[in-house]
Amino acid sequence: MSRAHAEEFGEQIGPEVELRLPAHADQLFLVRAMVTAIATQNDFDLDTIADLRLAVDEAATRLVRAARPDSTLLCRFHVHGREFGFSGSTSSGADETGGGLDHGFGWHVLRTLTDEVAAHQAPDPDHESQVILTIDFTRRAEGTTG
Repeated sequence: MSRAHAEEFGEQIGPEVELRLPAHADQLFLVRAMVTAIATQNDFDLDTIADLRLAVDEAATRLVRAARPDSTLLCRFHVHGREFGFSGSTSSGADETGGGLDHGFGWHVLRTLTDEVAAHQAPDPDHESQVILTIDFTRRAEGTTG
């Protein structure tokens, strides 16, 4: 994971929690546990917590499926007021582009569960043969406007 990419999400306002783990499906329970703990600690309602768990799980699963075998999954969580933000990223081979990250039923689920969602792909400045795949989303708690 490049330092340039890791610092990009740091522009968000509010405290941030970062989780780095192997990009393997058997590690996704840690990502779900983290989003649940953060949302609960910040007094999000149960329905919003359930939606956040599903959205984070879908985003992280999509990234893990596209990741190189030796990649790290970087997940960043932040809460600002009543808005929850997530950014997940991992490395993929340049020939294995993440063009499918923002398509299909899973993407529809992400769009439904979040207020804003985007998928990005950028060259990895540290490894010429790799790209950084990223999914970012925000979700405002019920009863907020924005």
